[in-house]
Amino acid sequence: MGDFFQELASRVWKGIDHISNASGYVSALLSLVLCLLVFAGVIARYLLNDPIDWRDEVSAYIFIFSCILALPYATYLESHVSAEMLFVHFPRKMQLVIHTSGYVLMVLCVGVICYYGTATTWTYYTREWRSETVNEFLLWPIMAVIPVGFFLFGLQSLSRIRATIRRIRTDESATG
Repeated sequence: MGDFFQELASRVWKGIDHISNASGYVSALLSLVLCLLVFAGVIARYLLNDPIDWRDEVSAYIFIFSCILALPYATYLESHVSAEMLFVHFPRKMQLVIHTSGYVLMVLCVGVICYYGTATTWTYYTREWRSETVNEFLLWPIMAVIPVGFFLFGLQSLSRIRATIRRIRTDESATG
């Protein structure tokens, strides 16, 4: 029975990693779409003298989506910003403890952001709030990227906590 739960947990963690990897590809695709949209806007405005009215607003939304969806991917790759001048001189076990502590703090912050992001999205949804532009886009789908993206970020942070704890245990068993 224990092997079943270990296998299930292993599949869940691998699934989280695959979802984080996919969010990176979606983020990259959105960045490409953003570049094409800006390029099309410049062509339409300066060559055709007929600007695309909705381009600025949609570009801003795509940029936000891309940045938030890149969070789990960057965490999956462990490519987030870090100051390493002192850190690299710490013993390996201390480095892993600092990594784990940082991820735990991230999960706590992500929990708060998910809670308030969901509450805000629900408010936008129930009140049917729209952007104050000519296009009047519904805002709740745009706001929903905050709790969804940060939830994925939180899951990947939990995955990194697990991986770091496994590294600590491996180091202890190798030296013990």
